[in-house]
Amino acid sequence: MVSETTRNEVWQELLDAARLLRYYATLSDRHRRKHRIIQFLLMAAAASCIVTLLDLLPEFVLRITIATVAILVVWEFFGDYARKAAVLHAISIECNRLESRWHKLWLEIDRPDLVSHIVNTCRYTLHFFEDGLRR
Repeated sequence: MVSETTRNEVWQELLDAARLLRYYATLSDRHRRKHRIIQFLLMAAAASCIVTLLDLLPEFVLRITIATVAILVVWEFFGDYARKAAVLHAISIECNRLESRWHKLWLEIDRPDLVSHIVNTCRYTLHFFEDGLRR
């Protein structure tokens, strides 16, 4: 039989894994959206530059769009949203795996032969995962 302390610890770890999964998935989506917005703005500004160079728009529009492109390129370079989104997505996948392991453990909580093995494995995975985040 599993003690209430162990049962509570497994439940809390399951909730923590679910919380981490939602957090990193949301953060990844935000960074992905920012990256797409910057790409769209760059495309629009570049198209505006091309149209201006063809003498279809006034000269001041060219200066504004060149400045806009420069600002967007610097923003994209320093923001590095694409890489951050990819890393955060990979983290959310790991959180999903971790959550599914804790969920499996929770469903089989009354089988003592599985508890010690899975708890130790999940603890190791969580600590390894947290150490990776700190770096």
